[in-house]
Amino acid sequence: MPRTFPVPAVPGCHIRPRRWPVALLVGLALSLGMIIETQAATTWTVCASGCDYSSIKAAIAAPTTVDGDTLAIAAGTYTEPGITVTKSLTLQGEAAATTIVQAAATPTAATDRVFTIPQGVTMSLQDLTIRYGRTDLYNPAGGGLYNAGTLTLTRSTVSGNSTVFGGGLFNDNEGTLTITQSTVSSNSTSDYGGGLYNTGTLTLTQSTVSDNSTGFHGGGLFNDGGTLTLTRSTVSGNDAGDGGGLFNEGGTLILTASTIGHNSVYAYDGGGLYNTGTLTLTASTVRGNTAPGSGGGLYNDPYGTLTLTHSTVRGNSGSYLGGGLWNVGTLTLTHSTVSGNTARSSGGGLWNEGRLTLTHSTVSNNRASVGGGLYNAYGTLTLTNSLIASQSAGGDCRNDGTIHSHGYNLDSDGSCQLTAPTDMPGTDPRLGPLQDNGGPTFTQALLPASPALDAIPSGTNGCGTTLYNDQRWQARPEAAGGACDIGAYEVEVAGQALSAWVTGLTPSTVVCQNVTTGHSVTLSRPASPWNCEAAGLGVTAGDQVALHVQGPVKTGVTDVGGAVVGMAPSGGGCTNRTTGQSVKFQVLLQGELGATAASCVAAGLVIHPGDQVQMRVQGAVE
Repeated sequence: MPRTFPVPAVPGCHIRPRRWPVALLVGLALSLGMIIETQAATTWTVCASGCDYSSIKAAIAAPTTVDGDTLAIAAGTYTEPGITVTKSLTLQGEAAATTIVQAAATPTAATDRVFTIPQGVTMSLQDLTIRYGRTDLYNPAGGGLYNAGTLTLTRSTVSGNSTVFGGGLFNDNEGTLTITQSTVSSNSTSDYGGGLYNTGTLTLTQSTVSDNSTGFHGGGLFNDGGTLTLTRSTVSGNDAGDGGGLFNEGGTLILTASTIGHNSVYAYDGGGLYNTGTLTLTASTVRGNTAPGSGGGLYNDPYGTLTLTHSTVRGNSGSYLGGGLWNVGTLTLTHSTVSGNTARSSGGGLWNEGRLTLTHSTVSNNRASVGGGLYNAYGTLTLTNSLIASQSAGGDCRNDGTIHSHGYNLDSDGSCQLTAPTDMPGTDPRLGPLQDNGGPTFTQALLPASPALDAIPSGTNGCGTTLYNDQRWQARPEAAGGACDIGAYEVEVAGQALSAWVTGLTPSTVVCQNVTTGHSVTLSRPASPWNCEAAGLGVTAGDQVALHVQGPVKTGVTDVGGAVVGMAPSGGGCTNRTTGQSVKFQVLLQGELGATAASCVAAGLVIHPGDQVQMRVQGAVE
């Protein structure tokens, strides 16, 4: 359950001044011909001498400082333990390396944290270092900062703090904490959340959580029933008893384009992540994590739901079971790779005793005594369009549970009990090494003459319909309307005509426009996929082109997206014309040779059956 800890009381006045109704005051002012002006925000300077204030505490407490003001803090070291921010302010330092706010001169000397942000306060901290805060069992949460309000931390560093829960920061269940381009490092706790402890809403973007430690759970971060989102962030070098990088205790944890690397646990399980809630990884990497127990990379317990898409789990190790992943809950991998992981006992890549689903995924080059690729121990394993092959030791599979094959799967030694007519048991897939093949994560390419090439007919098992991209967000299939490859990787086809296709909606109108020449063609009642050049659009290499697609959302779909070949996209987005909502593709995760795919839902679009949705993408012809 989320924990709430007491915040030191903020002194207040015993006699409350009378508040007159705003409407009455405005009416009185107008009747007297008065002009009402809104007070402009003021910037107050803070430095050792010669500024408006010589300390941060004095500036906050001053009656002239009001909500909306900024404290411009000069470079220097400010030793001020126990700063309680009672007003909604911006604290602006000069740089994190030069503007330092600390609770004591050394990491172990303090008896209080640095900052407390109470409920109802909106606070922005920018270009600061917050360090050497320290609290104990009588004030156990947030060694550096305690937030129960709305806090934004930008281009800042939180380091060298310690407590019981949340060594660097504690975000209470009323709190909203946003961390951008910042570092949380070298903090510690005796119990949970060496770097951060969250029970509210916490968002990290382009930030690093590194080298933090705790005695029990969550060396880097502990998410206790809250909502935690990491985007383009790194969690590395943290240490704990369980969940070296992150521990998600019944909360919602979302990672996008992030890396969980080289974390460790000294006692039990989940070197990279330990999950008992809902955990989603997209375009992310879990690598080089270690555990003396199980789940070197990820540990998903019976209450956990873990989903990986467009992600890679590589080079992790567990001394017991599941070097890459250990699952007794619900685990789903789509367009993902599990490679180069090690378990001393069984399940080098994956160990499953729950519900495991692999779709268009690759499991290769893993090592264990038994089940080098995958050990299905009394669990349920569902395979679709996937490749489990060429392990380093222990064979591809060991099955003591139930395997359901939906077809078009491949193993290299016949151990995965593939029984569908379209499966390829005991077949060498001709895989390349794990490396950067384009896209956000490492993959293993299919080499020429691989039997996995073009093995899945168009429209079968989601080929080109519900499954329209590979792990790198490369368009699938290639060429448009062709067959798909088995596994996480789709081989590119050079020299394709400008073509596109969509999933999740029924196109009613498609417009292909050459922005450079002004020429456009419109396809009425088009069948997906479609070829813009065959429809009459004239293009040459380098021309700027735009594609617009509109139609109603199909019933029962969860995604609206599309893929395009023959161009190098530079932007685009989606509009729900029924609701008026518009989103941009935040990152066009582009493959090679001008082929790419994108999802409206992943970009934040909310859809309902029957909604009219318009997709657009623009870029240069290859």
